[in-house]
Amino acid sequence: MPGVTTASAFASTSWVLSKWWTAPRGMQSASPGPTSVDMPSRCEAYRLRISKQALNYLLGELERLDYLERRPDPDDLRSKRIALTRRGTSAVRVIREAVGEVETAWAQQIGPERFTQLRNLLLELNQLA
Repeated sequence: MPGVTTASAFASTSWVLSKWWTAPRGMQSASPGPTSVDMPSRCEAYRLRISKQALNYLLGELERLDYLERRPDPDDLRSKRIALTRRGTSAVRVIREAVGEVETAWAQQIGPERFTQLRNLLLELNQLA
């Protein structure tokens, strides 16, 4: 995409990694999430609320920046699988830590009960969008 800056590429990278490989707080395990998933389909692009072309572009950027790699799917030769690289796994860990820090700070500022209400409302709005 013409006119893409390093900052916007990094923001897109962070956004895709955080949407795709992170679970909502409270549902996270100690592991960084899946290390390999099926190549996104039109449905996955829809779930992320971006076009299939935009998702393919972002995946290409993530691959170019060594956050993930595309591999043939041994079960379906028409498909590809994507896998996080070490750098991608580290990025997911950093994103989760940053989100956790922000959520902790907000919970301290408004109280845990109100924060839970806020978070639930935001998740509900996200499902409606």
